[in-house]
Amino acid sequence: MQRWGKGRMVAAILALLAVSCVPDTRIADNSATETLAVPKPFFLPAPETIIPPPPKRMVGEILQSGIVIVVSKKSQQMYVFSRGNLWRTSKVSTGKPGHATPNGVYAILQKREEHYSNLYNNAPMPFMQRLTWDGIALHAGAVPGYPVSHGCVRLPDDFAKELYRVTGVTNTAVIIADQAMPNYHSALAVARATDRVVPIHPSLLRKY
Repeated sequence: MQRWGKGRMVAAILALLAVSCVPDTRIADNSATETLAVPKPFFLPAPETIIPPPPKRMVGEILQSGIVIVVSKKSQQMYVFSRGNLWRTSKVSTGKPGHATPNGVYAILQKREEHYSNLYNNAPMPFMQRLTWDGIALHAGAVPGYPVSHGCVRLPDDFAKELYRVTGVTNTAVIIADQAMPNYHSALAVARATDRVVPIHPSLLRKY
């Protein structure tokens, strides 16, 4: 058996250590390198623009700041209040039997100085102020002192023209009622007691 000298033994150990420290390039490293995913910035979507509902206008509010028209079918009379004070009164002619003018609270939906009925033989309706889309309006016409219209509220010509000039589609409420109103005090009491929303179209209220 060959005996190793001390020098040769040390050289052999160093050589062995050198070999063990060198990676074997013949072996492929197939392990996948794990990559930590960098989170993307998180942003909340911008909130949609929310348009608040338009404010509701009550009869009492318009009575203080605008025009309130009160029509008594039994008295065949109209009372007009501006900012809570009596402006004018007038005789009217409401709907005849079978075409009764409906009671309620209305707003002015449309105004036309020259208008013709599309329901009743193209009848003229000067200074028309529409209350409903199915044919009820304030307008100039014959006022014999009793109900004679097809549902509209007829006014004397001069009064219809003057009323047309002071009303607006967002500042006017029209109250039509059955009860007798012999004077403006009784009409004002009806207006003050009417706790109702005036049906003004929202698109008009936003511009007001």
